Amino acid sequence: MSSSENWPLPVKEKNFDNASKVVKGLYDIERTGWVKRGVENPETVGDHIDALISLGEEIADKIPELDKNKFLRMLQIHDWPEHIVGDIVTATVGVEKRKEAEDDKIKKELVAMKNICADLGEEGEEILALWLEYEEGKTLEANIAKQLDKLQAVLKSQEYEQNGKGTVVAKEFFDYAKNKITHPVLVEILEKIDKK
Repeated sequence: MSSSENWPLPVKEKNFDNASKVVKGLYDIERTGWVKRGVENPETVGDHIDALISLGEEIADKIPELDKNKFLRMLQIHDWPEHIVGDIVTATVGVEKRKEAEDDKIKKELVAMKNICADLGEEGEEILALWLEYEEGKTLEANIAKQLDKLQAVLKSQEYEQNGKGTVVAKEFFDYAKNKITHPVLVEILEKIDKK
């Protein structure tokens, strides 16, 4: 059973089917970065969320000021728009066009998340607010969630490289993440990865 299946959906029973459809659909969407690097049977968005929730549960207690429940909910829903728009990657877009690509991605994901949340009743409003908080990245929970998202990609890239999957080079992910990961708990994990 996946971590996101163990972590109950943040909706009432009457809206459960709509939320469940979104979550289940994420297991059919392969992560673009792995597909572009030729990984066969790559991690899906659903797998990614499961991995994040597992990592989040591991690190949350090491950051006592973190609202653990809010943080884990944020990890659970942060990629829900990909159920509609797919996994859009902007990190590989040239520097001169990256801002435009990121703005376009945010617009598409916002429309998608509003559509998803419209089918979730009053919980939809709460989920949308939580997703917007994640996107803004200003609260501790959002900031740590975004950093953990980068850390999980480093861990997955290392796994793929060690197993000879596709053309994945873990150093590429590590170098990108080391400038994004700043919280001491996560920096410590990243440094351990670097020593391997």
